[in-house]
Amino acid sequence: PNPAAGEAEASLPLGEHFIDTIGVLEEKTKGNLEPNEQSFLTQTLYQLRMAFVELTKSQSTEKK
Repeated sequence: PNPAAGEAEASLPLGEHFIDTIGVLEEKTKGNLEPNEQSFLTQTLYQLRMAFVELTKSQSTEKK
């Protein structure tokens, strides 16, 4: 939540930055993780990307 407003806010640029950072982590660790670790990282990154797309869609329709 935003400390000033006390309400949850979405920051698309910040969210995109973190998703990109985790994507770099995935690339840098490729071949060095246990299968369950790689699977967890891949699935988590996929879920984050899908949530980002949904949030982006919902915010673009709100502006219309």
